[in-house]
Amino acid sequence: HHPLSSAASSAAAAAVSVWINPRFVYGCKLFVYNGACMALTASCDNTLVVWDVATGRVQHVLRGHTDDVNCCDVTISGTRALSGSNDTTLRQWNLVTNECTCCMTGHDEFVSCCVAFGNNNNGNNNNMALSGSGDCTLRVWNVSTGQTQHVLRGHTQGVFCCCVFHDDLKALSGSSDERLIVWNLVNGQALQTLYGHTDSVSCCAILTTNTTDTNNVKAISGSLDKTLRVWDLFFE
Repeated sequence: HHPLSSAASSAAAAAVSVWINPRFVYGCKLFVYNGACMALTASCDNTLVVWDVATGRVQHVLRGHTDDVNCCDVTISGTRALSGSNDTTLRQWNLVTNECTCCMTGHDEFVSCCVAFGNNNNGNNNNMALSGSGDCTLRVWNVSTGQTQHVLRGHTQGVFCCCVFHDDLKALSGSSDERLIVWNLVNGQALQTLYGHTDSVSCCAILTTNTTDTNNVKAISGSLDKTLRVWDLFFE
């Protein structure tokens, strides 16, 4: 792996829209529903807001959490959303009816990150979720039943980021313990631990460079140590 440093870029970008939310926004996700580009935001006012990107107008406000909402995700279909909160719950929302369809409990501390997955998992279950928490664990959920399938233990401090591999069989998480861990989502076991950061890992992402070869994956992580690290991950 190797760290990245900042460098000047010739590319330029400008904000095309600025929307005003009265409270801090902790999470956001773009998605497409019925051909329209939409956005979902998570806020410290205990709500999620669905926005029409073209107009910048609020379409729906999703209420149910009782504390700050830290994170959100939307399924590929654009019809379901996930959210995690300081109230220790993970919720699923029907974005067609704007109702909470499942409230998942089990974490002992705030939920900091969440991912909806299951679209590539051999058709076994296309309604799965992964969540990370300040209780040092991640949980794999069957959202159809609201039940925990696995509790992923290995971090020694709070988990602040997670992502799922394209095969829906593995995940990556980052923690205040300065480490990243690669997980097997089928059996809940740790596959690899990545060392290198010297402060909390705050964000991570993965890229399968060859979609037919899910055993050769690149990952990137960002940390409060002011570095980004790129990792080459290989699996047998």
